Amino acid sequence: MIAIVNVGPHDDPDKLGVRTYEVRINSDVVCTFRHRRADGLGRCLLEASKAVERQRWAEAERILDIANPAVRGRESASVPCTGVVGSLNQKGEI
Repeated sequence: MIAIVNVGPHDDPDKLGVRTYEVRINSDVVCTFRHRRADGLGRCLLEASKAVERQRWAEAERILDIANPAVRGRESASVPCTGVVGSLNQKGEI
């Protein structure tokens, strides 16, 4: 079961204000996010989807950091981003 659960605050007098939600799969909380109720259900579903994706990418990054802490640090420090997409020839040129 997938559930998006409003966890509050429940005592806010603004019925259309910002609330915190949890995305749950069965009984496991996957992530939390905040949503303004006045923005409607469609926006809530979109925000839930984005929150799940952010959580999954953060989880993948943590796994990579644990597996290769030295490599990830070196890559970001020594490999320049040129913005060029292509394949390299045998000399390492694009």
